[in-house]
Amino acid sequence: MRYLPKSPAERQEMLAAIGVQSVEELFSSIPEAYRLKKPLNLPGPLSEPEVIAYFRARAAENSVGYTSFWVRVCTTTCLR
Repeated sequence: MRYLPKSPAERQEMLAAIGVQSVEELFSSIPEAYRLKKPLNLPGPLSEPEVIAYFRARAAENSVGYTSFWVRVCTTTCLR
């Protein structure tokens, strides 16, 4: 699934679908003390190929030393 940013009109349509007028109204039930006061300290934006490479690297790190039975399960049940 590709990430596609929403236009302001699409955002308004989504807010209207859930019965609120703004993002501020959407989060109004969260007490002020618990709301984010400053931007998160996150790295800058990545291109789509960079994001894919990042997640492939994380997946490779997480799979070292583990056996996956998914291929066997999928070929015997999913492809019937």
